Amino acid sequence: MAQLIRHQVRVRVQGELPATWSGVFSNLSVAAEPDGTTLVTGELADQAALHGFLATVRDLGLSLISVETVATHPSSSGPERRGSDGRRRAHRPQDGGDPIRQRITGRSLR
Repeated sequence: MAQLIRHQVRVRVQGELPATWSGVFSNLSVAAEPDGTTLVTGELADQAALHGFLATVRDLGLSLISVETVATHPSSSGPERRGSDGRRRAHRPQDGGDPIRQRITGRSLR
């Protein structure tokens, strides 16, 4: 299975936005800078997510100063698991399966 590529983004906009705007920007980190700009950083799934984010910046009437993106591979802790619906799934330990089910049934469900 090929590894998924994610995109780290750093977007600078004019004006000082409060950190509470993180929810407006798909939970990316929002930090006001001393120079009167705001730096929005974080990870986006793909180019479509980046375009959606930039559309939000445009729709809010914010002045875009810079956009930097870096393609990254998922962390080395293991591949990201996704279900058939595309949602991320929790990583299950390789040694013994689901600890909650083990507690309920008293045995591994492998």
